[in-house]
Amino acid sequence: MTNTFYKPELLYSDGRFVANGGVLVSDDGHFLELPERVDTASTQMVELKGKALLPGFVNVHSHSFQRLIRGKSESRVISGKDFWSWRGTMYHAASQLEPQDVYDVSRMTFLEMVLAGTTTVGEFHYLHNTPNGQPYGDPNLMAKQVIAAAQSVGIRIVLLRTAYLRSGYELPPDPGQIRFFESTDAFLENMSALICDCSAAPSEVRFGVAPHSVRAVPLADLKKIAAWSRENGLPLHMHVAEQAAENAA
Repeated sequence: MTNTFYKPELLYSDGRFVANGGVLVSDDGHFLELPERVDTASTQMVELKGKALLPGFVNVHSHSFQRLIRGKSESRVISGKDFWSWRGTMYHAASQLEPQDVYDVSRMTFLEMVLAGTTTVGEFHYLHNTPNGQPYGDPNLMAKQVIAAAQSVGIRIVLLRTAYLRSGYELPPDPGQIRFFESTDAFLENMSALICDCSAAPSEVRFGVAPHSVRAVPLADLKKIAAWSRENGLPLHMHVAEQAAENAA
C-alpha cells in the first residue's frame, strides 16, 4: 500500500491559498492526516509545479439532458427569442429521449463537469415518464439512468427528484410537460422507492426532494412534500421563482 503526497505551488486551505503546502492521499483515494515529516521512502511524491490545488467544485443545480440544446436557444439577438422560446426548444428535446439517450447525455455532461473540476452535482431531475406521458414499468428508470451515468465517471451526485404537478396557476396541462407530471402521492411513493432501491449504493449517491416551483406545485402539495422531506431527513430544493409572469399569476 503506497500513499501519494501531492505538492502544488499553492494549496487552498482554511479559506486562503498557502505556499509550500500539500496533501497526503491513500491508495484508495482518502485524504490522510499529514505527519510532521513525510516518509519519502514509502510515499510517492508528485510535484505540481505552477499549479494550485483546491477542493472540487459543487454544481448545485443541473439539468444534464439540456446539454442537447446547448447553442440552439440562448441568443437574444434574434427577435422574439426569450425564456418562452427557449422552453419550447427544451420541451421538444425532452420529448425525444429514450432511457439510453438520457444515460448518454448525462454521462457526457458529468464527464465535462469532472474535467472542469466539478466533483459533486445536484441533478434537478424531472424527466420521469414515457413520451406519451405514462409511467415506465419502473417509475424511477430515468433517475436510475442519470445515477448510473454519474457513477460511470466518478462524480458524486445528489439526485434531486422533482415534483411537477401542473403547468402553472390555473393553466391547462402543457403537452410539452407530459413526461414531467406526477401526482403528489405518486411522487412521494416513487421517491421512497428510489431511495430504497438505491440503499446499497455508495455514499457518492444521495438524494434530495425537489418540488419544481410555485408554478408547478400548489401550496397545499408543497407543504405536504416539505413535511415529508423533513420527516425523512432529506434536503428540500426548488426554483423559488422562475419568471415574473409566473409570480404575478
